[in-house]
Amino acid sequence: MCGYFANTFLPRVGEILRCTLLSKYEKIPTTKLIGTILVERVFDLFCYFLLLVITFLIQIETVSNFIREKISHISSMKQGLPVWLIIPGIIVAGIIIFSLIKWIFNRYRHHHYIIKLKGFHLGLKEGFSAILHLKKRKKFIAHSVFIWACYLSEIYIGFYALDATSSLGIGAAFSVLSLATLAMIVSPGGLGAFPIAVQQVLLIYGVDNIFFGWLMWGVTTGIIIVVGIISFGLLIYQNKKKNEKERYA
Repeated sequence: MCGYFANTFLPRVGEILRCTLLSKYEKIPTTKLIGTILVERVFDLFCYFLLLVITFLIQIETVSNFIREKISHISSMKQGLPVWLIIPGIIVAGIIIFSLIKWIFNRYRHHHYIIKLKGFHLGLKEGFSAILHLKKRKKFIAHSVFIWACYLSEIYIGFYALDATSSLGIGAAFSVLSLATLAMIVSPGGLGAFPIAVQQVLLIYGVDNIFFGWLMWGVTTGIIIVVGIISFGLLIYQNKKKNEKERYA
């Protein structure tokens, strides 16, 4: 919750804070923690892709018309280099950068900075390995799916809070979650972007209402801020008790 609280104001700072807190309180190496976070993000990406597929399949006509409209709109506004030049350019640049990094690592392998980077790389690798060989892998997957189900339920149940959205079903909830997730990534805590993204999705279903997006964002952000502050307080209290025990031990 401290991590979510930090992400509300500065994107991705929560992951750094989470590593710092766990490293301090649980005595786990930071590199291992970064590895586990990267694996979680990969699994989240997989869940998001699965969400998009389900959204497309359960309302293929509605979503395909929307996508077709947006693509044609982007195509009409497109400027600059054509896609057939951009994609090979990115691939070539990636190969050059990778080759350069590999050469630097081989040429200066005894430099203390390179040794530190190699140690960091091994820590990340160990973090990935720890997740991939989880003893409770099924629980990890089940909890991840449950979290996404909660996101979906928040939107679906939230539809009934307003007359304008009360007629929308689970299909619309899938669509809102699909686009709203991107909005949470592009701005700190989804501020501004989340309500607009939700409004754009609702327009597909003939509902012109931006208040629903602000309602969903406000409730979620409010919970994160309140519980995040409480969590920080509990950490400070726990640390204080721990220091007192060590002092009188």
